[in-house]
Amino acid sequence: MRTLSRSLFVAGCLLVAPLLVSSALGYAFCNMSWNWQTYPMGEDVLLNPNCIDPNVGTQNQQLEAYLNGLEAWNNEGTADFIFTYGGRTSIVGNIHDGHNVACFVNYNTGSIATTYIWGGYNISECDVIFNDYSYSWNADGWPLSNEMDVWNIAAHEFGHFLCLDHSSYSAATMYAYASYGETYKRDLYFDDINGIVALYGSAGSQDIIIQFQPQSTTIARGDTLKIDVTATNNSSSSVSCTFWTTAFLPNGSLYDVFGPFNVNFSPSQTKNGTLKHKIPNAAPCGDFMYNGYIGQYTYDKWDMEHFAFTVTMSGDNTGPARARGLTTVSATGELFE
Repeated sequence: MRTLSRSLFVAGCLLVAPLLVSSALGYAFCNMSWNWQTYPMGEDVLLNPNCIDPNVGTQNQQLEAYLNGLEAWNNEGTADFIFTYGGRTSIVGNIHDGHNVACFVNYNTGSIATTYIWGGYNISECDVIFNDYSYSWNADGWPLSNEMDVWNIAAHEFGHFLCLDHSSYSAATMYAYASYGETYKRDLYFDDINGIVALYGSAGSQDIIIQFQPQSTTIARGDTLKIDVTATNNSSSSVSCTFWTTAFLPNGSLYDVFGPFNVNFSPSQTKNGTLKHKIPNAAPCGDFMYNGYIGQYTYDKWDMEHFAFTVTMSGDNTGPARARGLTTVSATGELFE
């Protein structure tokens, strides 16, 4: 067993020479991979929104920033893998415990963030720690000139999760330096995409994608959460698959919400629908994360979508104790026929 540490340093700091870089390629590898897994990574990524900076934003904004970093690789990478979200965690630090975790630590790590890769050639686990001792952070999408952008740095570190090393291209997400207020790493550069496809092969265009548009993200107890859903088959073949949704409650507990629901697509077909979920009067107040998946339930997730919403105080706080999450009122439209 060996531990490989990869760090993202502030511009101007000394770097260890990256591994396997050639003059023809900007990207580099760390000589490990997830390819031994039937489904890349083998396990969902757990996220801890535990940054204590006063201006970082809410915990839901921290989760959104982490997830945006993950989805940069899902949506732009075209490689044959997908990151999936496993929910909130209270785990702090780089602990070899069988879980892939991202969190903040309140001690000086010597870098902005550090990714630890566990295993031999076959990766068994990755953890990333963000340095909350030496740097100020922002997760609301608009970092100031004295703040590090969580989304920006997360996109870089999750590239290390996939075993990309540092790129020699200064415009790449995997470039080894970052600056305060920087956001360009949010979007993958051609070299990042070439690197990850070289590691895992190309999946071509993503065959099935889903998109959510919540009609509101602040819902009072007793009211209804309404979500417009679009699913598209980008392939030239008919496809049968499954759609399902979950939600993470404010305490991090996972709650099954809708599905699994079987969906059949004709070639190049787009289907729309609307989901309505009742927020029980006894539901906890606070920040929720709603997650949708399409693929083969539950083991093979072809695409995922998410959004955060907040439940506020209202209603009479009565009802059965088990009614702590969401209940589906209706699923309408062509997608759910």
